[in-house]
Amino acid sequence: MRHIGGLSTQKKLCIFAVAATDYYSNVSVDWIPAGPSYSLYQYVCDVLDSDSYGRETFVNHVTEQATYGILEFDRRGRGRGKGIHMHFDLAEDPESIMERILEDDRFSELEREEEMMRSVAKSQMNSFLN
Repeated sequence: MRHIGGLSTQKKLCIFAVAATDYYSNVSVDWIPAGPSYSLYQYVCDVLDSDSYGRETFVNHVTEQATYGILEFDRRGRGRGKGIHMHFDLAEDPESIMERILEDDRFSELEREEEMMRSVAKSQMNSFLN
């Protein structure tokens, strides 16, 4: 968790999006798919009026954190014709990760966006899973 405090703003946003997708979606899954997490990342960047990276850079920033034990990642198929997707598994409780990142004053505005983040996470996960 100490490592998270020293990350760049963009890397914090990427990890926050994965944790928030897990926390707010209320879907019981073993792995968090990259697609819904990326959509929440884009929303969070818009709220903070921050530049957002493309999906590939987002995934690279997230998977880099496996080196530090923050998460694990894997590519998984969803069956015939549904493609292969990157999935993440957090090593820590998503709420703890989010709280650690929200300690950074640059992210204080996100605390007022809880309901919208919940809505985005649920919507994106439901779309992905159906």
